[in-house]
Amino acid sequence: MLLEEAYDEYIKVYGNNLTFLGFRESISKYAVAKDNTGSYIYDETIAEAFHDCYVNGMNAKPASRMIMKVLNTKL
Repeated sequence: MLLEEAYDEYIKVYGNNLTFLGFRESISKYAVAKDNTGSYIYDETIAEAFHDCYVNGMNAKPASRMIMKVLNTKL
């Protein structure tokens, strides 16, 4: 739900230029990792967004910044 909320907020700010998958892919290739059954590991998307923001600050990808913004509202 957190990622869906972040994606919805992203669309409001940046427009509908990315699919949900594209939104996650814009962070890194690891943000769309799959487990052994072929299911996406959504926790990895959040971890990659956190890492991007921690390392790059305001230069982090917009998707990462949006995920962290939503995550901060939940904490």
